[in-house]
Amino acid sequence: MIKIKAIKHLCVIGFFAFLILKGSGFSQITIAPIEKTITFQSMATAKYVVTWDEGIEIDLHASANKPDSRTLFDIVDANNGYIALRSHYANKYLAINPNKPNNRIEGLSDTVSENTLFSWVGNNDGTFSLRSKINGHFVSVVREDTTIVPYYDSATIANHSVDKTVSGENTSSLVITPDMLKPYTVSFFILHASGLSIGNNEKFILSAPTLKKQAATGRLSKVLTYMYDIIGTKTICGIHNREPNSNPAQWTNWIYNQTGKYPGLWGGDFLFESDNVANRGTMINEAKNQWSKGAVVNLMYHMCPPTQGESCGWDGGVKSKLSDDQWKQLTTDGTSLNNTFKQRMKSIGTHFKTLKDAGVEVIFRPFHEMNQADFWWGGRTGPTGTSRLFQIAHDYLVDTLGLTNVFFIWSIQDLSWNFSDYNPGDEYWDLMTMDVYAGDGFTAKKYNAMLDIAGDRLIGIAETGKVPTSAELKAQPRWVYFSGWSELTNGDIKGSYGGSDNTVSRDKMPGWNNVVAKPIPVVGIAGSRLTARHEPEFGLDIASRSIRFSVPQSGIIAISLHNAVGQTIQIMANRHFTAGSYSMALPMVNLQSGVYFIRISMNGTQMCRKLGIVK
Repeated sequence: MIKIKAIKHLCVIGFFAFLILKGSGFSQITIAPIEKTITFQSMATAKYVVTWDEGIEIDLHASANKPDSRTLFDIVDANNGYIALRSHYANKYLAINPNKPNNRIEGLSDTVSENTLFSWVGNNDGTFSLRSKINGHFVSVVREDTTIVPYYDSATIANHSVDKTVSGENTSSLVITPDMLKPYTVSFFILHASGLSIGNNEKFILSAPTLKKQAATGRLSKVLTYMYDIIGTKTICGIHNREPNSNPAQWTNWIYNQTGKYPGLWGGDFLFESDNVANRGTMINEAKNQWSKGAVVNLMYHMCPPTQGESCGWDGGVKSKLSDDQWKQLTTDGTSLNNTFKQRMKSIGTHFKTLKDAGVEVIFRPFHEMNQADFWWGGRTGPTGTSRLFQIAHDYLVDTLGLTNVFFIWSIQDLSWNFSDYNPGDEYWDLMTMDVYAGDGFTAKKYNAMLDIAGDRLIGIAETGKVPTSAELKAQPRWVYFSGWSELTNGDIKGSYGGSDNTVSRDKMPGWNNVVAKPIPVVGIAGSRLTARHEPEFGLDIASRSIRFSVPQSGIIAISLHNAVGQTIQIMANRHFTAGSYSMALPMVNLQSGVYFIRISMNGTQMCRKLGIVK
């Protein structure tokens, strides 16, 4: 398996105008902090200091346009007036490397030592500087320029073309222009402990972010660990097994009969009709069976309204309405309807406990299609609406019942665009999913709308009729799973269910005994979502093996992949693009471990990303 360490910032050639960026969710610090999590913003570049993990070494660059999880640093009290800086992302202390020119600062220490000690210096303009204990110099932002010389073999130059496939579009004879053979310079702004005095290069604005946690932050999860490991590179294929619960693998077996492969995700439902409620134990046994064979276990709950019994009908039951007064009672602690609802949670909680005792993790959709008003729980916006019921369910299952094996899915449908009106809060969900049933299918608008909210977090397709093709998933690689809806499942079933290199059937799953669970990290910062929409001209968002970029106006765009010595690995694009958003897969064939550059240029503007590949 190949892992790509992508650096989420842009290296923009040219002059950086001075600009203090104050994002929502931040407060500027005027007193030097101890035991806090902060961000640094360089006065020299007006950029945030970011942990740059090449997979080989970890540097610190003052070049992030906006704060994200890689710009967070913990301030540790090292006594005697000194502090140590720990990268929140790399979980290593920043240390001076005396073997590097100008005492470069790197994230290379697991413990506090002399090389990791700094002291605060307050400046009259409200900024701060850091002085190294070991050499007495100030931390300084130093510009380092690297010249890259594109290289083509003689046959390619003679033909003036290269065969290429871009985003599934077969394109031959892409012309290599003279400009593409010219050397170009990439500038990096790297932290060194080399400043002899304090100027703009040694000054930083400190901000204390409001951390944006997810429901499972701090908990161990094999499922989420695996999903974050494949994010942007592969998509788990799944299917829902609708009623009857007496035959809980019916549709999983149907996929096997169609393709010769079992889905990598198995879906079940606690359901609502009396016979299915009575067979919940059978369904849970199948969940244990699927987990033992390596599948992701995905459960949902078509719940009867609390005004009715635990069993009810579809029309007039699951599909019904509560009055505003009934809803208020439901979401008010201690009322009769509220207690009934919690009793329902307790009832399914016994089954979650059975799975917990068996070592089975569950990704759980307590309320699917929260923007769908046909269901009694859906279509209520605002803090006291559908999202509040989600919070109550989460808190009861996790806090009251202690179900640490349950991870929560926030679910919407592609029938409206006001997704945020149903967000239960970033600390309440682990995956954001969309049910895709509209006739236009898997559009870029839907995909980008999900990424606008989820940012670096997991997104999935929880239900669909026509399953996405391998090509669609390559164009939209951040979908970490999709699940066909039982009898509605259609499309390129053989290709989508494990028949392609970017889809994961059960036989391609790693086996849960082979996955080491890791704590779920803080993955973002409140008020900041790093997407192409926030960039004024271009946005390169490398999500593992893909690139997303926006084009503000039509023009010729060249995108190329280079190795560390400047040789061109592949011309990814050199053609006319109309205004809009695009996604392109990275060419991974035959790439070895090492450092690479992605270069994009348009109308004289050049941008790059540096990334490390570790096999």
